[in-house]
Amino acid sequence: MPFDAYNVVASSTAALVARVCTHPLDTVKTRLQVSLGTRVTVLGAAKDILHKESFTAFYRGLPVALTFSVPGLSVYLTTYDFVKANISHIKGFGEEKAANHMFSGLCAEVLSGLFWTPMEVMKNRLQIIERAKLPVKKNMLPTTAELSGSDTLRLAREIYGRDGLRGFYQGYWITLGVFVPHTMIYFVTYEKLKTWISSYKQRGISGAEEALTPWVYVLSSAGACSIAAAISNTLDVVKTRWQVANRQGELKSSWQLAKHMWLKEGGFKAFTRGMFARVIWATPNAVISMTVYELLKRR
Repeated sequence: MPFDAYNVVASSTAALVARVCTHPLDTVKTRLQVSLGTRVTVLGAAKDILHKESFTAFYRGLPVALTFSVPGLSVYLTTYDFVKANISHIKGFGEEKAANHMFSGLCAEVLSGLFWTPMEVMKNRLQIIERAKLPVKKNMLPTTAELSGSDTLRLAREIYGRDGLRGFYQGYWITLGVFVPHTMIYFVTYEKLKTWISSYKQRGISGAEEALTPWVYVLSSAGACSIAAAISNTLDVVKTRWQVANRQGELKSSWQLAKHMWLKEGGFKAFTRGMFARVIWATPNAVISMTVYELLKRR
């Protein structure tokens, strides 16, 4: 299958719609993951933002998220489809094979990570600006000075001035460690659910892709993302905390951060922080992205 520019348009539209609709949940998820105090519920965190800040705080970091998520999701979805189609002739990698879905997802994640990581680094810091002004344990959050400006360009200059280009890729490898297995689990489950649900709901209809209804994409992506998001949350907590951590402190690596969390913050419970918030954010994000993309790429 040749590269399809129409798929780029479809994936870009999907990225815009999904991000605008789900960014408030992403903000709540990020706040929960970096919280060092008592465990707070999703509803409690949302109420806290409304009480101490304003409704616009839910959309902090949205401009940078849109800037990177459009090319990021475009690369992600078009790469997956491109690789999936072009390796299908290899023995054991047919389009219905899990090995095909896993490898295609791997390629999609590695390439799109070049966009996702800078987005996460900047977006996460913008989302916790108010949180950073509160008393917190040493080395777990950026200082108020680091986040002195909510302006995206100012933050970008601060990151570049301190760490250069590599500052935008802080946590790239751990990001791959989170999202490569997440993506593999997601696409294997998504493709399998899509086959099961469509065959159950549309028996007697030709197996053509055009026969699939929007609900097939909705249910398949919702089920697949719920499973993948819950499983990958453990490393996602470490990734988020490391990307907003003060690197000038005593914690010099994500491994040290994970060890600190295990020893000082309650063992395994520290790695489940924000899991429910992550699932309820990621699931509608995936549902909107995949459904819009799958429907728009039809001719």
